[in-house]
Amino acid sequence: MALIMSRLFFIFILLNIFSIKLVFCQNISYYYTFNYNDSIEVYDSTGNKLDFPWTGGMNFCQFSEIDLDGDGNNDLFVFDRYGNRILTFLKKDGNLIFAPEYIHLFPELKYIALLRDYDLDGDMDIFSYGYTGISVYKNLMKQTGKLQFELKTNQLLSDYNGMLLNLFVTYADIPAIIDIDDDGDLDIVAFSVLADKLYLHKNVSIEKYGVPDSLEYIVANDFWGDICEGQDNNEIIFGSNCNNKKQLKADNQINHVGSTVTIYDFNGDGKKDLLLGDVDYPNIVLLTNETDNINAKMSKTIDYKFPNNNNPIDIYSNPACYILNVDSDSLKDLLVCASDGASMKNNNKIYYYKNTGTNNIPSYNLQSKQFLLDKTIDVGEGSFPVSYDINNDGLIDLFISNSGLHRESYLDSNSILHSVFYSTISFYKNIGTKANPAFKLITKDFANLSLHEDLINAYPAFGDIDNDGKAELIIGDLKGTIDLYKNTGTITNPNYQLIEQNWIKSSNLSSYRNLTPAFCDFNSDGVLDLIIGNKNGTFLYFKNKGTKSNPVFELQSSKFGNISTVDTDYSYFGYSVPCIIKDENKNKIFSGSYSGNIYAFNIINDINDGLVEPDTFFIANKINGYQSSIALYDFDNNGFLDMIIGNYAGGVNYYKGIKNVKQNIKKTDINNCQISLFPNPATTDIFVKSNLNSTIHYEIINLMGEIIKKGDINSSQNKINILNLQIGIYIIKLYSNETKGILFKKLIII
Repeated sequence: MALIMSRLFFIFILLNIFSIKLVFCQNISYYYTFNYNDSIEVYDSTGNKLDFPWTGGMNFCQFSEIDLDGDGNNDLFVFDRYGNRILTFLKKDGNLIFAPEYIHLFPELKYIALLRDYDLDGDMDIFSYGYTGISVYKNLMKQTGKLQFELKTNQLLSDYNGMLLNLFVTYADIPAIIDIDDDGDLDIVAFSVLADKLYLHKNVSIEKYGVPDSLEYIVANDFWGDICEGQDNNEIIFGSNCNNKKQLKADNQINHVGSTVTIYDFNGDGKKDLLLGDVDYPNIVLLTNETDNINAKMSKTIDYKFPNNNNPIDIYSNPACYILNVDSDSLKDLLVCASDGASMKNNNKIYYYKNTGTNNIPSYNLQSKQFLLDKTIDVGEGSFPVSYDINNDGLIDLFISNSGLHRESYLDSNSILHSVFYSTISFYKNIGTKANPAFKLITKDFANLSLHEDLINAYPAFGDIDNDGKAELIIGDLKGTIDLYKNTGTITNPNYQLIEQNWIKSSNLSSYRNLTPAFCDFNSDGVLDLIIGNKNGTFLYFKNKGTKSNPVFELQSSKFGNISTVDTDYSYFGYSVPCIIKDENKNKIFSGSYSGNIYAFNIINDINDGLVEPDTFFIANKINGYQSSIALYDFDNNGFLDMIIGNYAGGVNYYKGIKNVKQNIKKTDINNCQISLFPNPATTDIFVKSNLNSTIHYEIINLMGEIIKKGDINSSQNKINILNLQIGIYIIKLYSNETKGILFKKLIII
């Protein structure tokens, strides 16, 4: 129900995954329609054409096989757990072809997405995360003739010695889903609630019913492998010695959170062995099974350099292994990627080992540390696209900065992992034409940002603020400063040098983080002003009170228009990233956000009033992830704005603009209007802000479905007193006689 309610909060439901529409809550409705498109060619620095540049990047990926197109051959399914992104690739003649048309056929998945055929019908089903455990979706291709899924269960249960409880798996772990005893049904090996020992959850479907599709589990072994992991490190402890392992912290918080489990018979002896990845550690540990598969006991000889000494896995942190056929030669290869986000090596992050042995006794040889990534745009962790004609040739170029690239990692004396990152800007020059753009990577370190070791979350903006005909470059960053770079070269051959750090010295600015500046002549007085987004999700407006050759930026508003990109279903931070355009001589602020939603705000009053009214926002789709950032421009010169969207995964998606039309509407859907509720959580009062002129009726409903308070909200009364309501989670229902539909929002009272 909570998921349903949160979806109702969203303003517009997409008609399909590739069409995005913005509907403004006015008497006149403006439509911006974008289709996902990968027709623009992109080349690497050596001139090689990228096979699929517009995937959006990849960070913490899980890999599975599935027949997407029904041709009888398995293709590649990729799930990026941060942002819950899905990517689909067809395998044709040994090559991978990005096929985003299949993405929307998958359900919404969270944290875990492992595809396994649990009912042995030949089609891969989905095991995902749900309710501190596992949910399962059945593949209906055999029944429907097309890729389609239905929910089998939102929570697998297991018999814990007579107690039927949820089959426990944390969101941070990757369990092993495998037929451990070779009886035809899928068993599950996962860490216990205390995250130390492995539990074997045996599927008894075959034993009870003679078919594998019932998904009934019992705990057949609560000490599988006869090992446990250390609570604050990746130490492997054997047998009874586990009773002497380090105790939990005094505050009863579990130190060890996050492990990956892979089970496979690597030496062909019929006994399934164990691969373990651990949070804060870069390697995979191989433990060899000495006994049978149900009562497994691992050898005390541990291989810390799997799969071989020459090219061991070295990915910070929490690497996970996926054994599947990558190159269509019938042999199961090995893919490895980090499953944890804080400290990964985001510039060498997906290892591909080709199996040159057999499936019974595999031999893995490293082919690439950039599997898929060398065929797409991927700038590391986080991507911020910005468009600008840097060499004055009439063609718009593309700049993509990042949150950071991995420089080094180290463990301190308390075995706590620390990683050092640095930001860069990748410069893609437009080598095409106005009607047919094409981009080529010129450098991954524009303006030599990598030399500035303390620069993280770099966000660039270009603008000629001294009227010399050459654009200046400013860089916002994580710590809340903006640096100024000057073009010391020419208009056609620029060379940017750092001139001044902390260029805008404002006491108001110093308290913000993750600054994302954008130049624009907001009040049409002929000089460039500044709109700056930030981690809080608000916007700062700095008016230029100087001249064309001598800018003077003064803060006019630290919460410009009282607009925000915060969506509390995802975070209490909004990470606003503004992109400003003029439409029909009106300023519009588009913005990315932490949730991945793209917001649009329409300026409806004189800029000096500081009043901004939100039109609406859209949810991009399952290709895009968290922390979105956008560049808007008519790249193909067809008269319609196009959109390039960056996200935390480090890549970009291109959306071709189709049309920008307007139509009269008689009655607006309330779900298309901007209605904000603050503060939330609240203690005594909540305020409701709306761009509707009509009275809004409200009902506060508890989780039992009971209406406990109701009333009206209008221009004279926009406050709801909640002092007498009990602490807890509620749903507030909002509706108006002047609009269609009902809006539901989550309310937390503390």
